[in-house]
Amino acid sequence: MSNGWSNVSNKYAINVEPVTSATGVVMADFALSTMQRAGGAAKKTWEVLDVACGRGVAAEMLLNRASAFGVPVTVDATDFAAKMVEAAAQRLGGRARRVFLADATAFPPELANTYDALVSNFGIYLVPDVPKAVLEAHRLLRPGGFLAFTLWDYDDMHKLLHQLVALVTPPCPPPVAAHIEATVRRICDVTAAEAAMHAAGFSSVCVRPLTTATVVPDLRAFFEVIMLIPLRAEAFAGVAEPGPARDTFLDKAVQLAEATLGHEEPCVTNRRSFIVSGVKKE
Repeated sequence: MSNGWSNVSNKYAINVEPVTSATGVVMADFALSTMQRAGGAAKKTWEVLDVACGRGVAAEMLLNRASAFGVPVTVDATDFAAKMVEAAAQRLGGRARRVFLADATAFPPELANTYDALVSNFGIYLVPDVPKAVLEAHRLLRPGGFLAFTLWDYDDMHKLLHQLVALVTPPCPPPVAAHIEATVRRICDVTAAEAAMHAAGFSSVCVRPLTTATVVPDLRAFFEVIMLIPLRAEAFAGVAEPGPARDTFLDKAVQLAEATLGHEEPCVTNRRSFIVSGVKKE
């Protein structure tokens, strides 16, 4: 799966990153305000890890906005896709202490009790075993440290993407479509995310609902990337290759999206998501 994410890294930056960035700002501010309330500048420095960092957007936001909160931060970033790590390192340009390749469910043993905060903007929720990733995050935190991550609600955009599967010709096999839909619903399950936090040993677990205006610059290009993302790639295998079938599918996808979301481009839509957070007990 890591190769799949590496393969879409550049297109993801142009066509999907704008959709996630608005929530990333809110999540970064939430993390920094949490640090501020916990002592802010009184602490020599806050050591923060951006987990499943993708192209490094959340890490960049933390670095850009920390001074406004009076919070000194040292930021590391990690992802399991090599191309994403390369892109994050380039984006952060040496401002991060370390950008490295790692599996969010199996960090090196020596990283235990290393960080004051772990953050993830729509990253941890994509890990196949979210409870294991949350438990691993708990291990990496120092006592009193906190984890904060975002995940999508199952909103109109997810419903739309589910409808798109029915437009594929030749059709996606029903068991495959059902499995993908079940996976999407699982990763949008905030109740399960909250339960994973409690099971891992976090205290003060809190779920904050968000509604943010997100921008899709180009619907057709957005769907071209969504078709390649590992989570849904199998469903769109029948139209993955360039040709008339793919063009017809994309035409229908844009028409359906415009009927659902409106005809203006860039498409601006309100997306629902959550910030899930918790503290490692002292």
